[in-house]
Amino acid sequence: GGGVRGWVMIPLGATGLSTEEGAVRVDPLGVVRSIPGDPAVRVWFRPGVRTAMAPSPPGPDDRSVPAAIRPRLTEIAERFSAGATTPFERVERIADALRTRYRYSLQFERTPRVDPVIDFLDRHPQGHCEFFASSLALLGRAAGVPTRVVGGYRVAERNPIGDYFVVREKNAHAWVEAWDDARGWVTLDATPESEVPQNVGHESRWWAALGDGLAVMAG
Repeated sequence: GGGVRGWVMIPLGATGLSTEEGAVRVDPLGVVRSIPGDPAVRVWFRPGVRTAMAPSPPGPDDRSVPAAIRPRLTEIAERFSAGATTPFERVERIADALRTRYRYSLQFERTPRVDPVIDFLDRHPQGHCEFFASSLALLGRAAGVPTRVVGGYRVAERNPIGDYFVVREKNAHAWVEAWDDARGWVTLDATPESEVPQNVGHESRWWAALGDGLAVMAG
């Protein structure tokens, strides 16, 4: 892991965290930051369920839906989640509908003076990950499930020489955490994975793996 301007970048499933100064700050959202004076260039952690760093339960902001678009969001959420028997299954079915009925693209149209999420859902079903995440979050809330949009990085590329994972700027991504009464916050990603090849699990090419390994050894 590492830090960027005070933000400590660690996997979602991380516990037993330690930095160069041995302490971090954690906010109610579960975001981890370094303490003043600690550059947090190197971070050590053990994989496992978060305990002391666990995010707080959902609040009013995690249930909020703009009044102007709530009726349409409710209609779409009911259609996408038809047949679900539990609240969390409703949001899972909504995520599946977005993955299969909409297309990932960095080139898209948006209708002026129309809410961009509604435009994405109703008129122009193409967009980048932030449209998929925002749509899932708002549709989930309309279906009665607390949700929130999360920004971070997808870990997909493994260096076979050093046996570690590489995270690059192109792996920046947005997804959703939805609340389940039994499990707490659960990660859901509505973006079609096959259309974002850099975020599909793969190994580095040998020349790239060698270059990254040398850079790690030098730095």
